[in-house]
Amino acid sequence: DLLLPTLGLIQNNPNTQLITVSNYTRNSLLYHYGISPNKVKVLYSPERVYYNLSEKVENADLADLISKKKKYYLMLSANRNSKNPYKAVRAFKRYSEIDKEAYFILVGYPCKLFEKMLNPSSLSDSDLALAIQHCYALVYPTFFEGFGYPAIEAMHYAKPVLASNVTSLPEVFEDVPIYFSPLYETEIFNALIKLTDENYIGLCQKSAAQYEKVKKRQEQDLEQLINMILSKHQ
Repeated sequence: DLLLPTLGLIQNNPNTQLITVSNYTRNSLLYHYGISPNKVKVLYSPERVYYNLSEKVENADLADLISKKKKYYLMLSANRNSKNPYKAVRAFKRYSEIDKEAYFILVGYPCKLFEKMLNPSSLSDSDLALAIQHCYALVYPTFFEGFGYPAIEAMHYAKPVLASNVTSLPEVFEDVPIYFSPLYETEIFNALIKLTDENYIGLCQKSAAQYEKVKKRQEQDLEQLINMILSKHQ
């Protein structure tokens, strides 16, 4: 455990402060390590910035979907068990039998399991930004998250988010996503059903507003962190 050797230094040094990105991760540290509450401060992570973005899509399958304005749901990091890809893909497969027009992009998933599923092994930063920008919705079935960058990036482009109702996500995203339990495939399927043409625009608007709210907090917290660091060196 990487933190254990430094616990004594953290607890006994009055000048030591831990910074974490959500109350969930803060409370996890308090629970697992018995750290004093006044030792752990919550500051949001800064906004992630992508450089060298291009309007040209490199991935051929993604380029085809975007150019033809196809409806697709997007899931990222589908090669990681903590992101819950296996339950998600089964829910997607079942939903594809109802919504015949929808495609499903699962970045990193090891194999293709149904006709309208695409599973690129990876995407460049530029393609990733374009994939989020043009998706119908981001699906975020993760079991664990300390903050939740992908959903914030989807909200940047005013995209609806279907998200797990666990760990830090309700704290950071508030009531904006369509939430579901990541433990059950039927819950993920039910969230897909809940996103309709009737509520789509309203959810897009809520996403855009939440992005602005989080961005403001990120900017304030970054400034606070910089000031904390500078004050320690004066």
